[in-house]
Amino acid sequence: MDRKISVRLILFTSIPLAFLIIVTSAIGLLSDNFYSAETTNWKTQAIGQDMINLFLVVPLLLTSSLLFRAGKKSALGIWGGVTLYLIYTFLIYTFAVHFNFLFGIYCVILGISSYSFVYLLLKISGRNETYQQPLSAPLKLTANYFVVISLAFYLLWLIQILPPSFQNTVPRDISSTGLLTNPVHVIDLSLCLPGIFLTGVLILRNRPLGFLLAPMVLVFMVLMEVTIGLLAILMKQRGVSNDPTMAFVMILLGSFSSYLLVRIMRNPIHTTIA
Repeated sequence: MDRKISVRLILFTSIPLAFLIIVTSAIGLLSDNFYSAETTNWKTQAIGQDMINLFLVVPLLLTSSLLFRAGKKSALGIWGGVTLYLIYTFLIYTFAVHFNFLFGIYCVILGISSYSFVYLLLKISGRNETYQQPLSAPLKLTANYFVVISLAFYLLWLIQILPPSFQNTVPRDISSTGLLTNPVHVIDLSLCLPGIFLTGVLILRNRPLGFLLAPMVLVFMVLMEVTIGLLAILMKQRGVSNDPTMAFVMILLGSFSSYLLVRIMRNPIHTTIA
């Protein structure tokens, strides 16, 4: 089999993924007591996530796969970013939402998303020779942004984690959600932030793998920033939180990430995957 991305495989994984996400999101939104086992804080976030999955993630997943099928190779960067976002999101559904009759579907979505992204990584991982031309200004800015934002969030999470750890107490955000640990801290500190940092380093070292990962990481970041911002607004509306700072910060970061995404997607030399 050659190293080209399989259009048929991308489409055939996207369709069942979209269908299953629609099912889980619709049930979560339309069933009044579906998240009754969760605290008010975590229930509000779960409902907000269902809304984002249904009205933002599914359209992006299907649109990007159809555009790729139509020959728009840059659309695969969007598809990869959406798939990465689904892995992140459904890790949280499977490990941090109380067991319910959708648990098996959560696992299927997580599995399909994970193997789809692994397939994509395997297809592009061989392209790691040094690129000889100078970095474009948008790519250089994107690389530095990845390094800075990953280190900044590492510092932010450590500020939240270390003092309670030394005092042998539980952070307030964990108490309010009723969880054993914060899944966002787990995924970010272990996988997400190192991945963003390393992508920035690969770009700065002129590695094509970094160029190919850049649009995926940016799409993932835009989706995460939109998600966090909308959840912060929803929690404020429902009286769970009174601090609008997070929503404001995420709007700024989401706008900047979107700007970078548009800039680098205009450069076919660096972002052509298939």
